[in-house]
Amino acid sequence: WVKLVVTYRGMVPFVAVAVADVLNLGIIRRDEYLEGIAVYDEQNTEESVGNSRRAGLRAVCHCIAGRVSAAAPILIMPPLIMSRLQQRNAWLQRRPFLGLPIFMGLIGLHIHIAVPLMLGISRQTARARGNDLEAEFHKYKYVLYNKGI
Repeated sequence: WVKLVVTYRGMVPFVAVAVADVLNLGIIRRDEYLEGIAVYDEQNTEESVGNSRRAGLRAVCHCIAGRVSAAAPILIMPPLIMSRLQQRNAWLQRRPFLGLPIFMGLIGLHIHIAVPLMLGISRQTARARGNDLEAEFHKYKYVLYNKGI
């Protein structure tokens, strides 16, 4: 039971960052889902065909999901790995002063891997069916909008 509590205690920073991301993006980008964002026809991306509040809401939700998923490996994996190392590694138990440098190295490694990977996976533009947005976009099969990163 104690090991489980120690493991979950390492997840507190991730929960805090996830909640902060939701609140921050929800407040900062509120105009996008309250007033709408520019939507472009898939065939002609030069000129906007209108503003969509639903596309704005989708854009903010996608951005929040991307930010939380980018933070997840950085804030979840190092505490799990360190917990495992400290419990089962006699060498590290005899040298507790190495715990912090190893932990910081794990965080740096996960930052170098996770952030570029998540930014590479997440495209800045999104595609939506016209029928999934407001009625004025139903005449378009697909539309594009900028969802941000």
